[in-house]
Amino acid sequence: MFRPEFAKRGYEPIVLSGAIGDTGSVTSALIPWNSRVAYMSATLAIPTLSFAGYAFFSIFSPLATILLAWLGVRMLKRSLPQGLPAKSSVVSDSG
Repeated sequence: MFRPEFAKRGYEPIVLSGAIGDTGSVTSALIPWNSRVAYMSATLAIPTLSFAGYAFFSIFSPLATILLAWLGVRMLKRSLPQGLPAKSSVVSDSG
């Protein structure tokens, strides 16, 4: 879904992978009807919203990812657009 947009903007695929890992994986614990939250709630025998205050990492990680992307930190760009041949760095003397 986002892969063509990242490629169009010239970002390395690892940037998309990192964005998904930093945001999608950790935010699932914020959704009360998610299986992860249901498991924690059943195991600890507490209501789902009672441990919401301890989910600071799940809240902080996506915000930090957005901030770092906005600042350009670790936003690796491709050296050449995909599909273009590399230009030769050899200078010709023929005039």
